[in-house]
Amino acid sequence: MQNFKQLIVLLFLSQSFLFGTILNTKHNLSNVGVGTIKGTSETEVCVFCHIPHATQEGAPLWNRAMPSSEYKMYESEYLDRLNYPKPVSLGATKGAPGSISRQCLSCHDGTIAIGAVYLVRGNILGNTLIDMAGVSADGTMLEGALGHIGTDLSFHHPVGYEYDPSVTKSFGQGVRTSELKAVPDAPIKLQQYGGKQYVECTSCHDPHLENAKFLRVHSAGTHGQNVVSTCTSCHQKDQWVGSAHNGATHSYSDPAILTKYGTNSISALGCINCHTPHNGESSSYLLRKIEQNTCFQGAAGSVATAACHGTGATKDIESVLSRSYGHPVNQIDGVHTNLDTLYGTGVARNPA
Repeated sequence: MQNFKQLIVLLFLSQSFLFGTILNTKHNLSNVGVGTIKGTSETEVCVFCHIPHATQEGAPLWNRAMPSSEYKMYESEYLDRLNYPKPVSLGATKGAPGSISRQCLSCHDGTIAIGAVYLVRGNILGNTLIDMAGVSADGTMLEGALGHIGTDLSFHHPVGYEYDPSVTKSFGQGVRTSELKAVPDAPIKLQQYGGKQYVECTSCHDPHLENAKFLRVHSAGTHGQNVVSTCTSCHQKDQWVGSAHNGATHSYSDPAILTKYGTNSISALGCINCHTPHNGESSSYLLRKIEQNTCFQGAAGSVATAACHGTGATKDIESVLSRSYGHPVNQIDGVHTNLDTLYGTGVARNPA
């Protein structure tokens, strides 16, 4: 029996070298994990999420409690004006996303201790926690940790939203769609609840993949290209291809961008010059900064290291808008959308 167990371990490890597994990622929470959050003595890897018997709510073979948090979901005036379907309560708690996202949030929303699992080697732990390093005093993920999402999901890419490319809005001068592809490109994965398809955390991420941010899309040359390809797997923005931003030839001088994304070219970074799927400063449209500051700074850590529209840049608009009697754009956010341009003469505005 001991030889059989050793054989299984060897086979498992050999697969990890061939294909890459959770062993080499931050999701390995055992005592030999590569991240800062890991067990002080627990040697098992899968037990933090999975168990073969006596499983809890969730799949597959879930070993953690579901969070009971009430989440603040993503909202946008753009979606409201499109009459895009609002997220429904896919969980028992008001405003909760679907079960697959709540499984992720059972660690990442910071309300349940990382070491709070149900069963370990046949023993029900009850209120006993697996002892962890790199966590807060109550065992939850530190609020300042990179993976901390919290319960306010309004600054993160929407989850719990139905994927509905059929939504359109008619105007006096044409029709605007939701700009979603009829079917997302592989390997993006939608979740089905009640016969409808929804966007969840695992639509973009696979917790078992060994790559930056566990992205399902990971075959491009750089992390930046993978992020952009993830966006464009679903989003098909009108008039983007061939636009000035799409073909920009400038690059950032901020070295952190090259380190993080593997490229500092504005054209290569595409969507992520302005948008970020997590923890942007503006809840409107997932912008990195509030609207106009995004234009000034882009993905850089400062205006000075950006080649965008900030003071000193080639096409500087920041200094013009900062004049004493300029329009107070630095005090407003989320007021305008590109739907503003579609109201024709004499067409009733909705909303006013």
